[in-house]
Amino acid sequence: MDWVTLIFLVGGLALIASELVHLALVPVFLGVSALVVAGLRALGVVDSVSTSLLIWSVTSLALTLPLRPLARRFLKTGTARHDRSDEDQDAVGQIVDVIEDIDDVSERGRVRFQGTTWVAQTTEGVVVKGAKVKLLIKNKLVWIVEPLDALDDVNQVPLFDAEAISVVSETVEVEK
Repeated sequence: MDWVTLIFLVGGLALIASELVHLALVPVFLGVSALVVAGLRALGVVDSVSTSLLIWSVTSLALTLPLRPLARRFLKTGTARHDRSDEDQDAVGQIVDVIEDIDDVSERGRVRFQGTTWVAQTTEGVVVKGAKVKLLIKNKLVWIVEPLDALDDVNQVPLFDAEAISVVSETVEVEK
């Protein structure tokens, strides 16, 4: 076994082993490509260094581009997990103001929450500026919101306004 074949063999195994450290799914495909080149060199099919590098490059791209998305999807389905901060958990269910029209197709709408504006997308239809929505979940930096029905709006309005009651009671006392 020549030194170039040995480098491809050891390098391929090292790349595959490095996948255990950072789980990026790219080193695996690069490592498998290196093992393919080492195998071709050991069989005597390829003998030049430049041809070996070319085969490694093409094989790496041919494996990585179509298979990485498939592998990521396959690995995510078994370990679907949403990591949310405590702040996001506390925010779910809060009622916020719509400051730019929100729809269920694009991420162009905005809501005001915690003193700043956030990109938002609704679960259904279109919610116009000035309306109120309920925060459901945060997907990266986009809040998924739910429009409030007219009944929900009624439930959010207090039946008695303490300030109005005090003004009325002061007026009643003055008239006595």
